[in-house]
Amino acid sequence: MNDQTNRPEPETNQRVAAAIEAFARGEIVVVADDDAGFRQMVKSLLAGIADRVIEAEDGAQALAAVAADHVDLVLTDLSMPEVDGHALLERLPDGLPAIVITGLDVAPPPRAAALLRKEELTRERLAFAIRRVQVTR
Repeated sequence: MNDQTNRPEPETNQRVAAAIEAFARGEIVVVADDDAGFRQMVKSLLAGIADRVIEAEDGAQALAAVAADHVDLVLTDLSMPEVDGHALLERLPDGLPAIVITGLDVAPPPRAAALLRKEELTRERLAFAIRRVQVTR
């Protein structure tokens, strides 16, 4: 951050832009979280990164979305009613990357490509996590 203008440094903007450009090729992202406000916030962070965002209230809805559409990435919370994030991760098809975004203080689940903390989530951190996932695919 530039202390005088309170804007990100140009290098940071370039890194975010590179991460977005690398991902934004018509990708479809499922956001699974039982908090509608948080889903909306993540959806707004994904603007310009993902071509389409599908919201799911729980793991069951996320799995239905994955079955019905060509999904490129799943972003999920761990604590949800019905089918929670752990069960969702176990049931996702092999090769479909998932990033956990949680408020819990936990280690990344084995099936998760990355773990982000809700209270520390920024567009830059999300873009970098997505970029890392895409590079390893």
